[in-house]
Amino acid sequence: MVPLKYEEVFGEDDSVDDSGLEEPAFNPELEGAVGDLAKIKIKNRAGKVYAFLKSSVELSEMPQNAKLVQYIRFKKNVNSGKGAGEWKKLGEAEVSSSSMTFKYKIEGIKLWDIEDPNLYEIKTELVLEKPIDELINTIGFREAMFLKDGFYLNGRKVKIRGLNRHQSYAYVGYAMPASMQKRDADILKKELCVNAVRTSHYPQSQYFIDRCDELGLLVFTEMPGWQHIGDEAWKDQAVTNTREMVLQYRNHPSIILWGVRINESPDDDAFYRRTNKAAHELDPSRQTGGVRAFRKSHLLEDVYTYNDFSHCGYNAGVEPKRNITSRMDKPYLITEHNGHMYPVKSFDDEEQRRNQAIRHARVINDMYGQEDISGCFGWCMFDYNTHKDFGSGDKICYHGVMDIFRNKKLASYLYESQGEDHPVLEVSSSMDIGEHPASTRGIIYIFTNADSVRMYKNDLFLKEYYGYDTEFSNMPHGPIVIDDYIGDQLITNEGFSKKQSDLLKEIFKYV
Repeated sequence: MVPLKYEEVFGEDDSVDDSGLEEPAFNPELEGAVGDLAKIKIKNRAGKVYAFLKSSVELSEMPQNAKLVQYIRFKKNVNSGKGAGEWKKLGEAEVSSSSMTFKYKIEGIKLWDIEDPNLYEIKTELVLEKPIDELINTIGFREAMFLKDGFYLNGRKVKIRGLNRHQSYAYVGYAMPASMQKRDADILKKELCVNAVRTSHYPQSQYFIDRCDELGLLVFTEMPGWQHIGDEAWKDQAVTNTREMVLQYRNHPSIILWGVRINESPDDDAFYRRTNKAAHELDPSRQTGGVRAFRKSHLLEDVYTYNDFSHCGYNAGVEPKRNITSRMDKPYLITEHNGHMYPVKSFDDEEQRRNQAIRHARVINDMYGQEDISGCFGWCMFDYNTHKDFGSGDKICYHGVMDIFRNKKLASYLYESQGEDHPVLEVSSSMDIGEHPASTRGIIYIFTNADSVRMYKNDLFLKEYYGYDTEFSNMPHGPIVIDDYIGDQLITNEGFSKKQSDLLKEIFKYV
């Protein structure tokens, strides 16, 4: 069998006359969005949003007497269902250089946000009596900034709660069409209810990123690579990869951070100064990060990004920021947790599946409890193919909160229950005693975003559990332990007092 190579290629339609327009770069900024974003006011006194748009256009050819004209229109908001608006002219200029820059102040802009992802289109025309070339680009207006005390989107502090995604599918590898790439973004946003995704460890399909733009899903994308750093020629190519990544993806509002370090690689200051410089030169509007797996690494990027695998089931979920970096003045983001520390198959016993879910809960809960951690990305969205030494002997890593076919494991309900768009209720056990060692069910959890859950046995009410009954009190909706399988039956049926009933129920927990 010959292995198939997959690669998406993006370019202009050859059937259209190419008269010189190259892909423009857009840099939307909100008025006043400079400095400490925690204090900015997005709206003016009239309640309107002003935005500044810088547009840089490159021309491969310069026709005489030609001019550039740019238009803007509202494109869509998938949440409101609002569709495309009318084109409005932004400005025009005679072509005087192969590199043209436009600056506009635009009133009444609707912001792109995780809950309200408003998108706009910019049309750039090269005109010689009539349009001879045209490009349309999708953009969003938003301000994203990592500060030492967390992540801010449009001046509002947001805790990043995300998952890592490999662009991998069972049997076919990466070679799936647009519909499946977009579906993964839908699963992350709508089924797993995360607000961010890391494209580990390489830039991924434009279709996937387009859908993240539409859904309001934050993206941390990074240069391709894993642990290995090669020779000087290899490094030159890695810098080129970084430049190509930024050029391809810089107009996407969903992307909030560039990864300019080979994932989990050792420090290499000269090399990583080059990758940082490449990203900042091509896109000064975004910060950079560099994912490492060891403490006190040299920080050349804007954000200290770190894979925290310290949790082993019975200790703290995450380490404090001060233990990882001495740069307390810089932003800090956890880019991986769990994963290989506790691989779980969808057909493992209940204890294994429950433990995976609770390990993720401990990390997320502890992250929420520390104000100077911007957020965390769990490892990972779903199981994936790997080499023979990293999987379970079958070339599959069972690290996901879903299986390789995107079917849910128990841990996925932990993530889904953090959302607010639809009700979630899942119990960690089938209550079949034969599933458990010594027929002991152990600790059973409720995963829910409901205000309360009423528990019944054979239509007999036992107890009502409330959201505040959880030990995971930092996260939006922590798992709740089921601690009563008897209710008032000892009182009503056996004549015990409430005090006696409570004592007996406590004893029964250990029988």
